[in-house]
Amino acid sequence: MQAISVIVPLYNKRPTLARALDSILAQEGVSFEVIVVDDDSNDGSTEVALAYGEKIRYIHQQNAGPAAARNRGVLESRCGLVAFLDADDELLPGCLLAHVKCRELSPAARLSICSSRAIHLDGSTQEVRLADRVKGLRAVDEFYFTERLCAELTRYVYVGCVDRELFDEVGGFDEGLRSWEITDFNLRASLASPVVGIINDIYINVYETPGSQSTITHKDSKYMFSFAEKLLSLIGKIPQDQHEPIVKQIDSILGALWANGAIAEFKWLASKAERELSGCRPSHKLNMLGKLPETVLKVLYEVRKLKA
Repeated sequence: MQAISVIVPLYNKRPTLARALDSILAQEGVSFEVIVVDDDSNDGSTEVALAYGEKIRYIHQQNAGPAAARNRGVLESRCGLVAFLDADDELLPGCLLAHVKCRELSPAARLSICSSRAIHLDGSTQEVRLADRVKGLRAVDEFYFTERLCAELTRYVYVGCVDRELFDEVGGFDEGLRSWEITDFNLRASLASPVVGIINDIYINVYETPGSQSTITHKDSKYMFSFAEKLLSLIGKIPQDQHEPIVKQIDSILGALWANGAIAEFKWLASKAERELSGCRPSHKLNMLGKLPETVLKVLYEVRKLKA
């Protein structure tokens, strides 16, 4: 049975870190190690982590973002499989074993992802069962598999478990992205894996956390634009019938860039993605705006602000 290195990127998660670590250490039926990469926390998270002693491997680094922390953890890992858990979330019993069983049923699967439950600040919950998103998956026992890219299984999906060799092949997480890095990685890893395993049972609780890094950076124009650039660079490798979710993502980012006043980025993206977006919304006003000179766009944006 394969062993798993579980990587926990950590930055200022003192209230939730113990919950996350305890949920990993409670896993049964599989050998694993826990690697905590502290991205220079200053809220007492370090002391919480160190209190676990030899139960975990603790690594400190200067603040470089969650992607860099995950990459550092994988670099220090000793197992053939690597999985990831954010320090404000928790694994449910049987999660790691499910990933191993998934691979035993389909050894060609180099990436496996599991369904999750979102827990919001008001206590409400929402289950995200991945196999319900797409049709045509191959079912084996309680698991599902796909031999081709399903774009809907890369968006708004928690990082799963990946073969260490595949992680290295695709270059790990993009350290230039402090947001959207998970979707970017999932897309590249899914393209590179001959088979992707899907676990439809809920094995992760994902908690909405105010003030988290992802919350702060999610709508940052810099990271949205960089992510959209990467989507455009990959779209030629994506099956034609899977373009729609990717194009919708680009379209959403284009609208957010305009709303943020990132005019130069908006203009560039609208121009480069014109062909892809034309099939998404041929008469949309953003398509027409994208054809205007940047100086005109700046004036229009200022007028829009005055009217708001």
